[in-house]
Amino acid sequence: MEKKTEKKSPALKKQLEEGRTQLLALRDEIRLHVHLGGMDLRDRWAELEPRVAEAERYAGEVTEASRAAMQDLVKRFRELSDALARVRRQQQVGRHAE
Repeated sequence: MEKKTEKKSPALKKQLEEGRTQLLALRDEIRLHVHLGGMDLRDRWAELEPRVAEAERYAGEVTEASRAAMQDLVKRFRELSDALARVRRQQQVGRHAE
């Protein structure tokens, strides 16, 4: 019995590698700043950080499903990164008001 396989296009592979690169950069940025966030942000990070290993696997699979999963992870990491940036800005404004 022959297994059905998806075509591994170079463009799809490139998109997955770009997503992986973005995800790793966001991970490093979030790690650096998560201690400044509140408990809610720390909880979100504790849920998301282990998913980096999944992204590594997605990058190797090179399928449409893995591309969609990678895009979702990058989106979620960006949302957390944006939330941390808002916290940092609020803390800076608070320091300047003192």
